[in-house]
Amino acid sequence: MLIIARYWPRIVLASLVFCVLIGLLVPLYTDEVGWRLQARAALDGVDKLYVDVCGPNTLAVPPAFMMPVRAYSAFFNTAFPEPLYVRLSGVLYALVWIAMLAALTRHLASDEQRQRQLRLVAFALPALGMLPLLLVWSRPEQPILLCLTGALIIAVRQRVPAAPLRAQPVTSLLASSGVVVLAAIAMSYHIKALVLLPVFLLCLVSVGLRSGSWTAPVVGTIATIAASKSAASYWLGRFACPDDPKTAAFFAKQNVGFKALRDGDFAGSVAALADNVNLVAYAILAGPARYPQTKWLEPEQISFQTQYVWTSLVVFCWGVLVVLSAVHVALGIGRMQKFRSFDPQAMISAALMACAMAWAATQIGRNVYEATFVLPILLLAGLLALAQAPPQDPGLLGRITNRLVVLLSAVAITAPALIAASYGSSLLRAARAGGYVPGQAVSVSAYHYADVRPLVEAAARRCKIENSPRSRNVMIDDLSYFALMKTYRPQHVVSVTLSPDLALDDPLGYLRSIGSDGLVVRCQYLPLDLQRRAHRFGPVCCMARDEL
Repeated sequence: MLIIARYWPRIVLASLVFCVLIGLLVPLYTDEVGWRLQARAALDGVDKLYVDVCGPNTLAVPPAFMMPVRAYSAFFNTAFPEPLYVRLSGVLYALVWIAMLAALTRHLASDEQRQRQLRLVAFALPALGMLPLLLVWSRPEQPILLCLTGALIIAVRQRVPAAPLRAQPVTSLLASSGVVVLAAIAMSYHIKALVLLPVFLLCLVSVGLRSGSWTAPVVGTIATIAASKSAASYWLGRFACPDDPKTAAFFAKQNVGFKALRDGDFAGSVAALADNVNLVAYAILAGPARYPQTKWLEPEQISFQTQYVWTSLVVFCWGVLVVLSAVHVALGIGRMQKFRSFDPQAMISAALMACAMAWAATQIGRNVYEATFVLPILLLAGLLALAQAPPQDPGLLGRITNRLVVLLSAVAITAPALIAASYGSSLLRAARAGGYVPGQAVSVSAYHYADVRPLVEAAARRCKIENSPRSRNVMIDDLSYFALMKTYRPQHVVSVTLSPDLALDDPLGYLRSIGSDGLVVRCQYLPLDLQRRAHRFGPVCCMARDEL
């Protein structure tokens, strides 16, 4: 068996951490601000979409179990109202997840060589392609992954005993409570967390098997299912759009489930789901591109040839993981059948792979950030699957697995140099520029907001807009939002004038209809006739309530 040196996982870890730290320079993508605007129940009393055209169902009061998350978001967003803190938060969450991966591998294997093998996998795959830069995006995928990984750590902390043991009700209660809380937090952030419900339930089963006490896991299972039912009703209601066919059509283009809700064709949707499973697409999304989707990175930083070779390498590496995972999951299930036993770790691994495929099946329009959900789930499935192999497996599969893992790690240590050489200059330019990033229409710099805030505040004063709930339904953008975060139910410019799929035919008529107190946005985001009427402060334009 190939011996993995002690220092090798540390080198791969250092490469991954370096790549994530490069992410400090990545401009804020519009969704990072938009999700903050949509989860404002602790500030406005309701959550909402970018605008309020879909109907009263989208002005949704979250279930009670979601309100602590809304309060957490409201506190930190209003206490640190600058783009820099959004990026710092994203990088911190990414680093915490890496630390949790290290903890998970420690609990998955007692054999030192197996631990090193698992750590090579855990640290190598997230370093490939653009994934480390995507992992710093401060979107709902981050807390969902933290909650999922935390639940897995709880589930595998102790081995399932070979013989009956004395029940441990306190351990069972604490572990079960942890899984339930983590599941509730995950479901508070995004509808996609509901796809992971089987994994959270299997974690509770694992707690019962490992502790020998079933009361808390059973109660936790009932509570988690109840919370998921409430969350499903909340999220599906929020994303239904009965009052605006244009927005409903946009949602239907993104997701098979939303298309079924709109058309009522659930039988046809089942067939579409089966045809839509494509895990390779997410590895491609994580690869570099000469013209990145929605220009989240500056275009034309690499050639098409580089894009093809680099992305092919990313796809190959993730393909290796998926194949190895599938083989080890199949062997684990085979062992359960042979010995008539139940191994929760093998079942959780299989469930994770099924969840990744289930979410992939629902996706029609795949955005680049979806890679930060599907690929980490596949990674977690792979770690649990590979941990099933016998320690120091001398067989052919063990030798092949070990060599492939070392190969993946060797590719990963080149990641910092590849990312820095290809994108370092453009990222530095964006960071130095501050404010709106030239050539990246829906991205803003994380830095130098102190130079932009006075322009936003001057524009707001000129148009009689206050940063308080007294100003209502103000149209904002990704930079002005930070200076006007305390206004009541702000409206995001993306869905009013900017998005070709969502822009309203009569923006000012819409703002008048909801009693808006005005707008403060980048002048470039307004139609030319509105730019001429607006008051300009550098790149920022404003219009007062009586000018709409």
